Amino acid sequence: MDPLPPLLTRPEALLADVAPDVLAETSPSTVETTVRQALDTGVPARIPLTGQRALVLAVGLGKARELMAADPSAVAVDLAASGTPAEPDPDRPVARLTLLDGATLGDTVRVVAGVRSTLAVAGGAAVEVVVDALTITAGSLRSPGQYGSSITLRWRTIGTAPDDGPPPAPGDPSLPRFTVWHERTEKERRTRHGRSWRRR
Repeated sequence: MDPLPPLLTRPEALLADVAPDVLAETSPSTVETTVRQALDTGVPARIPLTGQRALVLAVGLGKARELMAADPSAVAVDLAASGTPAEPDPDRPVARLTLLDGATLGDTVRVVAGVRSTLAVAGGAAVEVVVDALTITAGSLRSPGQYGSSITLRWRTIGTAPDDGPPPAPGDPSLPRFTVWHERTEKERRTRHGRSWRRR
């Protein structure tokens, strides 16, 4: 009897707080965090972001029987960012990322190397992700182990903008000057440039 794919046999590992081998780098100029993670726990894999938020990497096994019988080092998914996104190959397994916020599932997007994707949770955009490289071998789809699978991605949190903008800067020449209007008296209406006048 063929073993079940890991997606069905190891769902509890996705909700657990696992401490994988992650190298995170934060760039102050772009407010992005780079994550390079070895997928030694197998696929599906949990990629922690911040707090209770994480990404779940899963692969749709369209040809599960072939992958189960393949050599563990055979590459099933190989994606790398380039100038032009490659056309998806219908014969290759499809990798997807799902946003997880605690126990709440967010959006799921197909992994396309070099393409920036926005994932929402609870009706609001939460995270922006771009995958730079992804390699998944047949062994990682079957069980945990060091089969050479890894992922490199960049992500950043998308905050909700406030309803009101920042306070106006004092003395900003780009802001219009406000004029206080008042009702002129009869004397002011009869005076032009400080001199009284009358119609001749």
